[in-house]
Amino acid sequence: MTPRLRWLILQQKKVGLSTLHCWRRSKRLEEIGMIRDRATPLVRQKLGLGFEVFTAIKLLLPNKANIRKFELVLADMPEVMRCATVTGAIDFMLRIVTKDMHSYNDFLREELLSIDVISDVKSRSMLRESKESHRLPLHLI
Repeated sequence: MTPRLRWLILQQKKVGLSTLHCWRRSKRLEEIGMIRDRATPLVRQKLGLGFEVFTAIKLLLPNKANIRKFELVLADMPEVMRCATVTGAIDFMLRIVTKDMHSYNDFLREELLSIDVISDVKSRSMLRESKESHRLPLHLI
C-alpha cells in the first residue's frame, strides 16, 4: 500500500467519506494550492543524521542583491532544512542537519563560509528535541 493510499484511507475514516471522495477533495486542495506536497517524515537519527544545528547568519550588507545571492546558493544545500529571514540583529536563521559535529564543521567551512556575502555566523547545537510538529494549528482559522 502506497503512502498516498494509506493517507486517503485515514482521511476517509476521519471524515466519514469514501476513499474516492477523499481523493477528489485532496486533489482539489492540491490544485488550489492549499496542499503544497506530501512527505513521509523519516527518523533522521536512524538514518545517521543525528546532529542538528540552528545557525544565525548576518550578511555583510543585507541589500536585495546579497539576499538573493545568499538564498540562491542556499537552495542547493540539502543540509539546510529551513532558511528563514528573521528580525533583529541577524538576517537569517537556518536549521541544518548533518551526521555529526565533524560533518557540520566541514559543511560550515567548505560550504557555508564560502558564501562571500556572509559577515557573521553563530551556531547553536540542539541537545534534545522536546517537540516537533508538521501540523498547523487549524483550530485558529
